[in-house]
Amino acid sequence: MRLPSFLSVSRWRAAPRRDAVIAVVVVVAVIAALVLPTFAITRAVNAKVDELTSDFQDLQLPGESVMLAADGTEIARFATYDRKPVALADVSPWVPAALVATEDVRFYQHQGFDFIGLLRAVRNNAESESQQGGSTITMQYIKNVTMLKAELAGDAAGVRKATESTIARKASEIVKAIALERRLSKAQILEGYLNVVSFGSDAYGIEAAARRYFSTDARNLSLSQAATLVGILKAPSLLNPIRNPEGARDRRNLVLDRMLANGDISESQAQQAKAEPLGVRATYPGRGCEAATGGWGTYCDAVLRELTDDRMLGATQEQEDAAWTRGGLVIRTALVPTVQRAARAAARANVPAVHRASAVVAVVKPGTGHVAALALSKDFGSGRGKTELPLGTAPVTGPGSTMKLFTLARAVSDGIPLTTVMRGGTTYTSPTLANPASGAFHNYNTSPASNVSIVQATTRSLNTAFVQLEERVGVLRIADLATRMGATAIPLTGARAVNADEGSFTLGAREIPVVQMATAYATVAANGLACPATFITSVTTPAGTTDIPSVCQQVLTPAAARAITWTLEQVTGEGTGKSARLPDRPVAGKTGTSQDVASAWFAGFTPDWATVVMVADPRGPKYPLVNTLGHSRVYGGTIPAATFVDTMTEIHKGLPVKPMVDALDAEYLLAEQSSLTRVVPDVTGMTIADAAAALVDAGLLPESTNKAGTAVVTRTEPGPGVEVGKGAAVRLFTQ
Repeated sequence: MRLPSFLSVSRWRAAPRRDAVIAVVVVVAVIAALVLPTFAITRAVNAKVDELTSDFQDLQLPGESVMLAADGTEIARFATYDRKPVALADVSPWVPAALVATEDVRFYQHQGFDFIGLLRAVRNNAESESQQGGSTITMQYIKNVTMLKAELAGDAAGVRKATESTIARKASEIVKAIALERRLSKAQILEGYLNVVSFGSDAYGIEAAARRYFSTDARNLSLSQAATLVGILKAPSLLNPIRNPEGARDRRNLVLDRMLANGDISESQAQQAKAEPLGVRATYPGRGCEAATGGWGTYCDAVLRELTDDRMLGATQEQEDAAWTRGGLVIRTALVPTVQRAARAAARANVPAVHRASAVVAVVKPGTGHVAALALSKDFGSGRGKTELPLGTAPVTGPGSTMKLFTLARAVSDGIPLTTVMRGGTTYTSPTLANPASGAFHNYNTSPASNVSIVQATTRSLNTAFVQLEERVGVLRIADLATRMGATAIPLTGARAVNADEGSFTLGAREIPVVQMATAYATVAANGLACPATFITSVTTPAGTTDIPSVCQQVLTPAAARAITWTLEQVTGEGTGKSARLPDRPVAGKTGTSQDVASAWFAGFTPDWATVVMVADPRGPKYPLVNTLGHSRVYGGTIPAATFVDTMTEIHKGLPVKPMVDALDAEYLLAEQSSLTRVVPDVTGMTIADAAAALVDAGLLPESTNKAGTAVVTRTEPGPGVEVGKGAAVRLFTQ
């Protein structure tokens, strides 16, 4: 067949860009109308409707993801695309009327491809400066979905292919449009198109556009507003009513003229709408952690880091990115709003947001690992009084003497009596451990401290005595127990691994995140049950919900945990932590101040909550807490203790008072030890749960990598009948 000269390929190639596009459209139309008889197209389409419309079957539009607190309170929303799908019934009727009158006046007459409309567009474009397109709404819907699918797949080439001006693309759209109209009703096509198309300013879909430009819902759009939004579709960047109100107004008026010509509105309605100002009242969606509810951005940021670090959305970075782009995620967290509000209020009350120092508060629920609160005195974000540094979850600074918990725990687990006496003194030079550059360890409190018990050394936080205790139980054994209690940032292997002669270890020279310290103290509060810190309790994707269970291990015997608790109660009763006493209930805890007053800490707990407070300058140890907030030097018993009290007092309101320790073991507190050794019982053939209980009853510590409590134990290390130290670890194997 010989084509007319004005449709020749040579003419198209030489034509200006606008005419070239027109020529392509016409060529496709002629091919569709002349080369392929209508019955042939229909037969081909009918045979492949499912294949041709596969992109629209169960189409999941990218949407928002939401992060929720434990009680369902919304924390933050996230979206790659600002889109909120809406049913056509919930859209102002002026919108589809304006859309059809402007973009596809024969929408309700054609079957996906409008040959008459295309010829009209060609004639108009040849005679007028006002250009019309030849694509139907159905064809535009197909193009937008094809482009979106390519974007979601990270297919840049596919995106270009979906928008390029080629005969092949137009022919494909025509065939798919005919097929789609056999699959969907006109109302479904309009609804789909209005939900997928871009209205500029990162607003996708009519609902997002209504909120972005007019701060209203799609159902409440007026005639003028509907015409304005439909007018944007011709050129979303150019006709943006925020940046180009004059251009948007002119386009709105053109849309109104077409609605008038189509009989959708009367002359008076058109004139009244044209006389109205655009009335733009923009609203930008508050998304991301910086816009988190209640200033909870720091917690929000920690959730995102856990989500990424634990690969909860995909095994690769590409899979994670795709999941975020698709959206529709529901991330439920362990945040307890009342606890989070209390922690944030306490932090800001004791350290102003604009101060150079920051207060960090972490609250963990014992026996679960759930981080109920993580708050900073500063807001999350950039600018004055804000920070995006992960001060609660990163190892920023050493925890000072709060680290003594682990040496105490190791000694108690080894069966060393709390009444054991050590030489105190104001200085101590270790014969086996690495000493400081000065040649000796010293106490912050320079008063004499001779012949002190473990309890007295803890109560007064005596460095010299704790280094001696460290010598006795072993640095590496302390470090190992610390990691199992929750301080997992301590490196046991690699270039930065803890050394066997690291005398400063017990004094808190190693950096540990605030959340991990709270987790470790929660282990003691939970009678020795260690549960790794977690911010996320479940993640829901379009495929379903995945619960994140607490994976806990008994790392201290209950008797050891009770002895540690009793000792730390003495710290708040009469020792360095007495300023952290709670007004209505007993509390256990420990003060801490890092080297050269770079940071100050208080860590403590009740049976209900474990809370750790750190105060430090985010810029690092070069900026010590000297002459800060009315204190010549900030110690753990000052601002951190006050912040601790404010937090704990508030979160315990309405909770019954629980005793810290129900019963103390005489063998620990009175040194009436019948034996410092234990014999490993035979637990083979038992379930892991029963075997673990039997070992704990025997004064030993069960360890297993198999999380299924019903799995059967096949052997142990050490084996049955072997004599070991009290509190020793016994590994359980199931195969």
